[in-house]
Amino acid sequence: MTRYAEPMHYCVQIAPRPIVIDDDGLPVPNSHVLEIIFPIDSIDTAAGPTSSIIGAGIAKILVADVTVRGVGLC
Repeated sequence: MTRYAEPMHYCVQIAPRPIVIDDDGLPVPNSHVLEIIFPIDSIDTAAGPTSSIIGAGIAKILVADVTVRGVGLC
């Protein structure tokens, strides 16, 4: 019987700098955050539009030579 390893799940920590984190909460070596996308980049307030990071956000990362899309933020 052939057994396959469970696929690694990643998340992106955005502070103090964007970094790829593995299931154990450790930085992933040889990885890079390529892009972080937020659904909305500004909101309207009583004082007018305010730029702020809101929404769930997703990232595109590179681990070794594999691009992974749709990675959540942690």
